[in-house]
Amino acid sequence: MGISVFKDDVKLERGKHISTELLKAIEESRIAIIIFSEDYASSTWCLEELATIMECVDQKEQTAYPVFYNVEPSDLRMKGEKSSFAKALEKHVEDFKAYKPEADHMDYAMQRLGKRYLALREAKRNQTIRDNLEKVQRWKNALHRAAGIAGLDVRKTANG
Repeated sequence: MGISVFKDDVKLERGKHISTELLKAIEESRIAIIIFSEDYASSTWCLEELATIMECVDQKEQTAYPVFYNVEPSDLRMKGEKSSFAKALEKHVEDFKAYKPEADHMDYAMQRLGKRYLALREAKRNQTIRDNLEKVQRWKNALHRAAGIAGLDVRKTANG
């Protein structure tokens, strides 16, 4: 029938990138069904997929249908202290701000260059943190946009 289903069965390890094949499949889709659950925002992979879907909704006229599984659209808008989405995004921010690049064998050799190397390394670290914080803002925007789309609230169905 021309329907392909993409389900994230395997957890993406922290720091790994989303498969380019998966992003391509999202971009080539006409319809995206997004299932939001309580732990959804704890996955950077899910948030990246959502941001891509929302970009496709804007640019390619893709249709998105959110399904709210034991969450409310207001949870995605991160209203209130109880929002698991707000807590998860705050955790991502904390993790990104705590970023420290791993030392490798080149680091030890480069440290001999002294202060200039340390300044360059710190500048790169700061740029990485800024890039990641911009990513979190992109995720927040995508969540707010998705919350505004009429979708299915599973709790309001006959059998939940």
